[in-house]
Amino acid sequence: MIHRFIHTLFCLILIFSCQLQAQRFVNDSVANHELYQYTLSQFKLLKQSDQNFPVLDLELQKIGFYVPGNVQEWKDNIYRYKTFPVINYKDFIIGDAYKSVSFDHQIVVIDDQISLSDSAFKSYSGVLSLIVFTDTISTSLSKLIDLADNVLLCPTNTFISRDIAIQYIFNALSLNGDISEYDRSKRLRYLPPELMGLNGAEITVKVDSIVHKALSAKAFPGCRVLVAVEGNVIFNKSYGFHTYDNRIAVKQHDVYDLASVTKISGPLPLIMKACDERKMNLDQPFSTYWPDWKSRLFHRSNKENMTLREILAHQARLTPYINYYPMTMKDGKYQHKYYRINPSDEYSLKIERNLYLSEKFKKEV
Repeated sequence: MIHRFIHTLFCLILIFSCQLQAQRFVNDSVANHELYQYTLSQFKLLKQSDQNFPVLDLELQKIGFYVPGNVQEWKDNIYRYKTFPVINYKDFIIGDAYKSVSFDHQIVVIDDQISLSDSAFKSYSGVLSLIVFTDTISTSLSKLIDLADNVLLCPTNTFISRDIAIQYIFNALSLNGDISEYDRSKRLRYLPPELMGLNGAEITVKVDSIVHKALSAKAFPGCRVLVAVEGNVIFNKSYGFHTYDNRIAVKQHDVYDLASVTKISGPLPLIMKACDERKMNLDQPFSTYWPDWKSRLFHRSNKENMTLREILAHQARLTPYINYYPMTMKDGKYQHKYYRINPSDEYSLKIERNLYLSEKFKKEV
């Protein structure tokens, strides 16, 4: 009887604890949403010129960021979009810091603790944008604002406001928008998973455990895991090293060559979804899902019995590559009937600069 009472009491305590945690999670989610929405509402765009603010084309301009400290934090926020130079201007005179680099666009962060002279900007010929964190515009700051092409103002300087400022600059957030709604015309945004009704701490623990298990098993030396839901990145973390000798740690802005994993990043998620919905079976012949296979082009093919599982596992015995370029050459030289040095309707397939292949060769391939 006592054991049953203790067991019941333990279950009640456990249920009550779970309810408290669930309620705390709901409260945190609401508080997070209100805090981000309030911070976003504090921003004002004092000046804006043409179409260069926010930054729409990341390849068009050489952009330099000048910040008054917290360099690593600014880099973490900026590098989510592109690895533009980030300079701590406390160590330099603005304009002289990167004499060897010609910036098309300077973005300067100013707060209440920093006093800058307008002389540092008067000779600058590119686009000048200011991110200003202050609730009072002084005379000296007013002169800088007059020189600037674009000015983004926020009265508070916090981790959240700095983060939101960068997301606005890179066209991920709208100043007058609802933080809970995602605009598909914009770039991916970075907000706490709680705003999506998800538990960030729980996600981190689960992903960490899976990745560390894979690292211990040497499935790979390192990786980056990024998860986005409805345009909002809810998880973004790097693990391990580039190689098994542990020399270079994986960083958030490392660039990956996806050429050999296009099957994983493209069709595989769709096939997984189709299998979950019982629309496909991995052990059925691939030809089952190709309506034209038996009626037209591939009727006499010897590939009709390959299964999806074999193809995905590289066990379908397919020839990996057929080298067709030698067919267009004779005695080590390109044949004139296949190539021209100038493009035309008949020779429109660009092989390299001043070398175009005949459209008719598609039939040979």
